[in-house]
Amino acid sequence: MVMRYAKDRVVDSESANQTSSTTGGSIEFHNDEAFHTFNTSGTFTAGVDMNVDVLIVAGGGGGGYDSGGGGGAGGLVFLSNHPVTSGQAYQVWIGAGGSGAASQVQGSNGQNSIFGTSNTSAYYTEGGGGGGSAHPGTNDNGASGGSGGGASGSGPDGNPGAANSAIFQGYPGGDGYTAGSVYGAGGGGGAGEKGGDGWSLQAGDGGNGLSFVTSSKRKTYAGGGGGSAWRTDQLNQQGKGGAGGGGPGGFYNANPGLAGFPGFEHNSNNGLTNRGGGGGGGQHGPGDNLASGANGGSGVVVIKYKKFGASFSSTTDFVIN
Repeated sequence: MVMRYAKDRVVDSESANQTSSTTGGSIEFHNDEAFHTFNTSGTFTAGVDMNVDVLIVAGGGGGGYDSGGGGGAGGLVFLSNHPVTSGQAYQVWIGAGGSGAASQVQGSNGQNSIFGTSNTSAYYTEGGGGGGSAHPGTNDNGASGGSGGGASGSGPDGNPGAANSAIFQGYPGGDGYTAGSVYGAGGGGGAGEKGGDGWSLQAGDGGNGLSFVTSSKRKTYAGGGGGSAWRTDQLNQQGKGGAGGGGPGGFYNANPGLAGFPGFEHNSNNGLTNRGGGGGGGQHGPGDNLASGANGGSGVVVIKYKKFGASFSSTTDFVIN
């Protein structure tokens, strides 16, 4: 589904170049717009009073262990035409990705990302929920987060992790399946859709993220991690990572014909750095060959404004995939 909005009329409000004294992050220019990208924590200081657009993405959750669910994507918030004050320092905190589970516990949640002047006047995005691991009890559930982690696909059927409900930041994880001979784990939720449910012979895909223009390119952020299927050696049975940096789930490579296949040998894959992607779930192969879940990707903050002071709305650059 694609959502489009009517483009707002541009009205020149200042003639001074707003970029000359505006600092923070890695700065790029494209046409008449400036982009400040924070891949690590820092400070944004505006050179003049102006309105900016701010994309805030938290760290993705880690994948689960042993037929593990995919990690949920980091929470995503988009601020349009947000006013900033000349000379005011705005703190930017970039959340790290959560660690994949190395035992029968849930994957770790990602860390929050923050933009604002203080703890009481800041915008937070919540780290993605960790994926569930095969274990009787609560650890087979996906953890709640900005987007929720997927449920485990082995052992007692777990529940998918819920998404942040206080402020919409993403979607819940997918459900696990335990009734068949190959137990599919759920995929982690993404910023654009729910994580896929696991089925017999098939793990759930990670939910897709959302696409934005951030510099000269359109990029997709906050995709959920793919789940892992129990005792599978087929490439098409593990969950795919969601668009926006989600890592695919793992599988057991018992088929010699698959040896050397890039990115899918034995282990799940990490979420992409600075995309807030969830980590893929770790596999349970024949002979009880168990593997850890993959790590979630770190978050990012991108601040965008017109170079010469034109007020604007960037909703035309916002696409839901």
